[in-house]
Amino acid sequence: MKHLLAFLSEKNDEANLFRGEMICCQPINIWIAVAILGFIAGISASPMFAFEFKNFNAAIFALISSLLALALVILHVKHKHHTLTRWLEYLPCLKMTAFFVQMAAAVFFVIYIVLAIVRGQNLSKIRGENLYIACVWIWMTWKWSFSIFWFSRKYKLICDERLIVDQDNQS
Repeated sequence: MKHLLAFLSEKNDEANLFRGEMICCQPINIWIAVAILGFIAGISASPMFAFEFKNFNAAIFALISSLLALALVILHVKHKHHTLTRWLEYLPCLKMTAFFVQMAAAVFFVIYIVLAIVRGQNLSKIRGENLYIACVWIWMTWKWSFSIFWFSRKYKLICDERLIVDQDNQS
């Protein structure tokens, strides 16, 4: 835990001057911490919903959500350490995969809401297949896939800009 906190609190003033280190006026360390919390939440909720509450839909979407949050952590860390240029050819594929997962999550969200209304489910019974609870994790899946889509697009543009600047400096 000590190493994680040291990793998250690293301050490199020279690197922070580069506009890629600040995202929406927030340090990248905050985005990494939020994605780590999303991973921990999903990975811990998945077995709880599967074995304790017998809500397998929520368990599966919690697991998918945690994997997407982990992918976002990796994306942010690679960008922070300026090693994302080795992944440049994979960023469009990552972006499109995240886009399709995002669209699928939106479709599942609507379907599950409609099914929950048709079946007359409510939030008073949380054990068993409660589709409203599954919708929470579907929304989290949508959120992480949207974040991957957004940041892979943003980081690709930043890396392309860096490559252009490097080529201009070499000329």
